[in-house]
Amino acid sequence: MKRVFLVIAICAVLSTALVGCGGNTTSSSSSKSASTTSTSSSRSTSSTASSSRSTSSTDSSIDTNEVVSTAVSPTFNVDWERCIANTKEYSLMVTENYPYAKDVHIEVDDTKKEIVFMAILADSTDPEDALDYADLMIRQLNMWARMQDESITSSTKNSYGGLYDVYSISIGIAPLSQVENQSKWFVYDYIKRGVHTKHTIKLEKAYR
Repeated sequence: MKRVFLVIAICAVLSTALVGCGGNTTSSSSSKSASTTSTSSSRSTSSTASSSRSTSSTDSSIDTNEVVSTAVSPTFNVDWERCIANTKEYSLMVTENYPYAKDVHIEVDDTKKEIVFMAILADSTDPEDALDYADLMIRQLNMWARMQDESITSSTKNSYGGLYDVYSISIGIAPLSQVENQSKWFVYDYIKRGVHTKHTIKLEKAYR
């Protein structure tokens, strides 16, 4: 029962972080939109033709971004419940290999195209082991997913795998006694889909 509450706590922190990121993006977009509208209106007063060209250019840019963000959205033929169960049982919760792993939780949101990774490790865990465990979680899920759908590319030295060309990653790894204290987590990171080859997960400042 205690482990369930700990997982709920860590989920809550990660969810809050994601909502925060979304809120900031929306706010920023709204401000830019308002600014663009005001500028376009001003230009329209002085030169209708110039304003029309400016608006056309802006709309073109927006459409292009939308195409880029939605083009890479294939649906993988993966039974996520079985995939997650296999990842935990055969890769992440193997006691003889990772005795410090206390609990692991993985969620796949097909609507948002996001995968949330959460792990609770023993307080005595070496921070470098925690960092390696974060890498392991991400790569092993990709491996087990690929066993069901071979269209998913394997992970490499510079890539976490084809799964993350489509799904964003939210990951949190916390010491057992610090689950509710995010500043003391080993790892707390977010990787937007498609950019995992350019993103390296690092330890939080408390452990650098």
